[in-house]
Amino acid sequence: MLFLRKIERRKWLPPDDETWLELGDIPADPLGDLRTSGNALSIWHIEDDQSNLSKVVVGNAATLGNVRNFEYSLFEGGVLADLGLTFVQNKGESFDSEANEKWHWEIVQLSGDRLLDLAKVLLPLSDGRKTVFLAEVEQLIVQAVSTKRIEFRRLKEGIQKSIRPFLPHT
Repeated sequence: MLFLRKIERRKWLPPDDETWLELGDIPADPLGDLRTSGNALSIWHIEDDQSNLSKVVVGNAATLGNVRNFEYSLFEGGVLADLGLTFVQNKGESFDSEANEKWHWEIVQLSGDRLLDLAKVLLPLSDGRKTVFLAEVEQLIVQAVSTKRIEFRRLKEGIQKSIRPFLPHT
């Protein structure tokens, strides 16, 4: 079972000088991508064949203020189980209702220590950090709006302005 978490890749790169970090410690920047609400962290289930990846990506990218690269970390669900974390499926808040219903999960009952443990496990998984570049994000949003997966009116002004020229009539 794979999970996705939206991140900013630059936060997960090692600092130029790591000498100030103690053994077993990590930089603080990655924690900014693990912002919780109600002691829960939103994650998205990705099918093993990644057939739902573009729907999850576009649903989340469409919530942003403008079209830009969409960066994420992809990791095995076993990571969560190995840490003893509890994760439950519930409705998400992306702009794709199917993704919200089928693929949204939350890691719940997260303490500061548990969140730090998760960051320490995710940090070395650089192979799981991916980017969907701006042109593809824009194309995915245009396609989602054209097929009515996402309502044009829900998009923020910056995204509306970027994709309007590619839509038949809005």
